[in-house]
Amino acid sequence: MSENVEKLEGVISAAKLPEEGSRQALPSLKIAALLGPMVRTREWEAACRLAGFDASDRLVDALVSHGLAERVADGWRFVDRELVDALVDKVRGTPAWKKYHTMCANALFSVAGDSSAGVARRRADHLLAAGSSEEALEPLLMVEKEAYADGAYEQAHAVLDERQRLMDELELPSDDPRRAQNDWRSARLLQIQGQRRRALRLLDGSRQVLERTDWASERGNAALIHGQMLRDEGRLEEARESFEDATAQYALAADDSGLASSRMHRGHLEMEQGNLREALEFFEASLRSFEQIGDAFMMAVVLSQMSYAWLMQGDHAEAESCAARARDISQEAGHKTTEAAALNSLGEIARDRQDWDDARRFFEQAIILWLPAYDRNLHIARFNLALVEIGVGNYTAAKRLFLDVAERFAEMGFGPREPLVHAGLMTCSAAEEDWEAFEHHQARVLETVEKLGLGDDDLIWMVHKASVLVGERGTPAAKAAARELLMKLR
Repeated sequence: MSENVEKLEGVISAAKLPEEGSRQALPSLKIAALLGPMVRTREWEAACRLAGFDASDRLVDALVSHGLAERVADGWRFVDRELVDALVDKVRGTPAWKKYHTMCANALFSVAGDSSAGVARRRADHLLAAGSSEEALEPLLMVEKEAYADGAYEQAHAVLDERQRLMDELELPSDDPRRAQNDWRSARLLQIQGQRRRALRLLDGSRQVLERTDWASERGNAALIHGQMLRDEGRLEEARESFEDATAQYALAADDSGLASSRMHRGHLEMEQGNLREALEFFEASLRSFEQIGDAFMMAVVLSQMSYAWLMQGDHAEAESCAARARDISQEAGHKTTEAAALNSLGEIARDRQDWDDARRFFEQAIILWLPAYDRNLHIARFNLALVEIGVGNYTAAKRLFLDVAERFAEMGFGPREPLVHAGLMTCSAAEEDWEAFEHHQARVLETVEKLGLGDDDLIWMVHKASVLVGERGTPAAKAAARELLMKLR
């Protein structure tokens, strides 16, 4: 046993507390040990108050003077880990174990709510130690939410798995809405990582359960995820219906954050259909709401979307302003995935200006940030990098990227963008004078282009690049194929 444990009684005497304070000193230190080894004063005071005794600052002074603790910002900490363990062991297996852990959990909530994943994780751990597994389900949602925002998708999966195990141990029925909460969140993660079939299966089950509840906000969340998946598949009218359903559910729940999210996704849908003024109106309304709420993650998401809308209007200054602000907000909040999205937007702007070096730098930085999470958007950045290689005439590197992206787009839910990949491979084939491959990819673009929309700037740019190359060196059949595609795009 640590020498510090043995001298604790003498330290309490040295604090010269009143009689009642002396009796309360050891229990208060046991609570501190459960909160510690770093003890935040407000949390300790709140937990002791709930337990019916004081947290004495004179006691802390005595601990510090005897080398058992040291003052730190917002509180103090035990110097000796063995002392912490010994105090915890004095509580373990006694009726005070459940009581004190419950007091700690309630104190954390009274002081900080679930203001961060760190607080929520600690609160859940205290509730689990107290045997209150059902109460721990709610703070675990906050832990998953922040892991998702940070792009820590494996951590988010692990939290949902932990929550699933707890619900199994509690023998909650299959139609319990708390299981449905897990399912739509799992679907969101699986969709981002390209596992669309599993995501859809979970999402369908979640929506069926939630439809039988009065959990309007959760119904809105599930409808919103479904709308995103439909939009990515090019099923835009079905996506609109799903977003409208989400909006109605959020309105019913008076969920301001949900309403702001649905506005953003409505804006994205309008942008996909070329309705840029309407898109910006939705984005601006969404941004105002998230600014009022103080949600840095979603502010950055909306700003990146606004950047694309301004770029599509040809306003580089506004586009760059939005993307740069999204990047700055993300860096300050530590959100890697939204920082990557902002860098990708800046790369798009640089590429549109034909600033190839800047574009390459931004896309490569985005890929680095997206890669650890295996976020499906990293393949968009790699596709954009392939366009840069075409821009500088490095067709071999472009082809290598396009071939890899071609394998990923369908599985990642980017099927409607496949014609863009074929257009890239068509252009590379023309540069390599591989006319058989050129005609193959030209035919694939021609047969699927209507699903994409004939006004896509990247598609038109690549077709014109290919046409120039074909005009310089192509076979008669290749020239005829290029003319046919150009006529289709006009």
